[in-house]
Amino acid sequence: MKLSDLNLKGLESVFVDANDVELFPPQEEAIRAGLLDTNKNFVIASPTASGKTLLAELVMLKSILHASGKCLYAVPLNALAYEKYQNFKAKYGGIAKVGISTGDYESSSRYLERYAIVILTCEKLESLPRLKPAWFRQISVVVVDEVHVLGDEKRGPRLEGAMARFMSFNPRVRFIARSAPIPNAEE
Repeated sequence: MKLSDLNLKGLESVFVDANDVELFPPQEEAIRAGLLDTNKNFVIASPTASGKTLLAELVMLKSILHASGKCLYAVPLNALAYEKYQNFKAKYGGIAKVGISTGDYESSSRYLERYAIVILTCEKLESLPRLKPAWFRQISVVVVDEVHVLGDEKRGPRLEGAMARFMSFNPRVRFIARSAPIPNAEE
């Protein structure tokens, strides 16, 4: 399966070379399982460099372009947040405004409502639902990168609590969890 085989309406300018991009088996499997055609939550657990980021990006872009949604992309480290911010801004800045918030955990960060894609640290994701910013109701997709930290005894409960709070505050949100292979992905 090639990237050009997907319905990328509105994304042609971003994926100019789509005809040449062959999807990896884990990417094909996720797409065949309904990643782009349903609103179900997904865990994408596959090896490093197997295309998890592209899948998450496609879900976010489809939500932004076809459902007027807003998306959050949560990562465990500030440096990774800045890297994703730079990358997404360069790739998608022409079709979606990209913002970042990694600090000031007590701020509702109201300025973020003007962005379609917001990169956050997991700590910021954990603090924002407590403040219940009105713009959170516009979020349609939350991507949680490195979701295997749920198993970490210090960071795991905070991330799990953040996800649960977010779902109770915005029940229509769709979670896309990304990770290297994890033995209990179904759980």
